[in-house]
Amino acid sequence: MKQEFYLKDETTIVIKCLNPVKIDILDRFRPELASHLKRTLNNRFIVLETELVEAKAQRMIYTNHEKFNYLMEKQPLLRDLRDRLGLDPDF
Repeated sequence: MKQEFYLKDETTIVIKCLNPVKIDILDRFRPELASHLKRTLNNRFIVLETELVEAKAQRMIYTNHEKFNYLMEKQPLLRDLRDRLGLDPDF
């Protein structure tokens, strides 16, 4: 799991999860993870917590036209290049 985390205080690590299923998966190996962290960091007071956060809505890009428009938003010079070369992004 590649989840974001942050330190709530000196001994509490909060792991951000995007859905309850990931929390359930984390709960399966939470004791092993906590003991590993305690042993590795030499701190027996470490506590693991989870936090359910909403996923950011992402615009899905499917077609070549959508991909090219997305790239033009990032790099406006692509519009000039397309016009000078007479390119068709849907081809």
